[in-house]
Amino acid sequence: MIGRASVTDVAAALSRGDIVIDVRTADEYAAGHIPGSTFMPLFAVPLRLSELGRRRDVYVVCESGARGQQAGHYLDERGYTVRNLDGGMASWRGSGMP
Repeated sequence: MIGRASVTDVAAALSRGDIVIDVRTADEYAAGHIPGSTFMPLFAVPLRLSELGRRRDVYVVCESGARGQQAGHYLDERGYTVRNLDGGMASWRGSGMP
C-alpha cells in the first residue's frame, strides 16, 4: 500500500536521511527540484532498485502525483515502503519550500 506524504513529511524525511526520488523528466528536474532529492526518472526506477534501501521509507515526487503513484505501485509490489508526495512539486512550490 502506498502511503501519502505532505510537504512537511517529505522535508522531515530528508532531514532523517530517508530516500526521496524525483521521477519527473530531466528537463522538469533541471527546472527545479527538492534539494536533497535523487533524480530517478520513472522509466529508470526498475533499473535502479539497488540504490533504494529497504530499511527506510522511499518518498516519491513528481509534478502532480500521477507518476509518483505509478512508481509507488511498482515499488510497493516489490516490498518497499513507499510514500507519495500529495500534489507533487506543485504542492511543494505552493508551500514556499525551496
